[in-house]
Amino acid sequence: MISIITDNTKWINYTSSVISGRTRSIMVRQLDALPSSVYLRVVCGNCPTCLEGNCGNGTTVSLSGTDQLLVSSIAGCHTGSGISSGRQLTFRLDVSNWTTLTAFSASNIRIQFTMVDN
Repeated sequence: MISIITDNTKWINYTSSVISGRTRSIMVRQLDALPSSVYLRVVCGNCPTCLEGNCGNGTTVSLSGTDQLLVSSIAGCHTGSGISSGRQLTFRLDVSNWTTLTAFSASNIRIQFTMVDN
């Protein structure tokens, strides 16, 4: 697998207010298809700006059209807002087999983030 593009200029900010003992998660999914052998991954960094509470645990996800767990165990918290606040997201576009790579016309790939109650 070869990473051809890496972008770490995006941040995810969130606020959660839950009853004691309850948690939330952030799910992520890719809305647009990519050619076979091309994969989009997102790495969810730590939350150094968690202003209060428990901002959960981030992970690395290979995106697909199915919801996948990006941040788990979010309790009551506030990450702050804007650039350099919250969790830094690093997107990697990887190619596994150059011989099967084909051109595609999408200039943007849409990604959906959803906070859900556990």
